[in-house]
Amino acid sequence: MKRTGYAMLGALCIVALPWLLREAVPALAYALPVAINLGFAAVFAMTLRHGREPMIARFARVERGKLEPDLVIYTRRLTGVWVVFFVVAAAVA
Repeated sequence: MKRTGYAMLGALCIVALPWLLREAVPALAYALPVAINLGFAAVFAMTLRHGREPMIARFARVERGKLEPDLVIYTRRLTGVWVVFFVVAAAVA
């Protein structure tokens, strides 16, 4: 639970700080979508580490229960696609 609290505090700071400083430093307003997309990319990418369940596999397991081996591979690849999507969205922002 302690890690969750730190993660929520970090997310709040990422969202609140640019908003609070938007008039003092207008460029920070542009940093918010970049930070959010990179944050999502990091969370999804961390689930791709060896021995961890990919993010999309978690969602699929909730819906389907036990996943077939081909679905495990598919969800791992799809999680990687989402990581790339979030990085590209951050670059575009």
